[in-house]
Amino acid sequence: MSSTGAAVKQLPEKLNSARCRAFRHEVEKIVCQMLRPAIVFQLQAATRLDAERLDFLIRCARLAADHDAEVAIAAPNAQHQVVLEVTRLSSVLPTFGSVEEATTYLDKYRAPTLDAGAKNTRPAVNEANSSRERNSQP
Repeated sequence: MSSTGAAVKQLPEKLNSARCRAFRHEVEKIVCQMLRPAIVFQLQAATRLDAERLDFLIRCARLAADHDAEVAIAAPNAQHQVVLEVTRLSSVLPTFGSVEEATTYLDKYRAPTLDAGAKNTRPAVNEANSSRERNSQP
């Protein structure tokens, strides 16, 4: 994982409270350390996507989104895809057939960062305010 590439997390097959806490902590650590956070939740190893796992996936996605991370889902099987469509989660989170497709999408469509040497073209707050004041005077 680089500071700008998308991180990939495999949704755990077995969920228990300790594993859930550890996984959520890993997600939070990833998105807090990235310059342009993006995370892909891979569903390939999960044999089922029941209510408990779906709730866990939503909580992890919300945690990532709270840190302004882009989130995607990768490698759902046919049963996962039906659950994602019925719950309309696939309309909220982009879903891809493979991890490669998801990471390519996230790398291509995330907002670019400012280069360290690039000049900021937006006027400073004081400059913008003073030009508005000059234009509004009779």
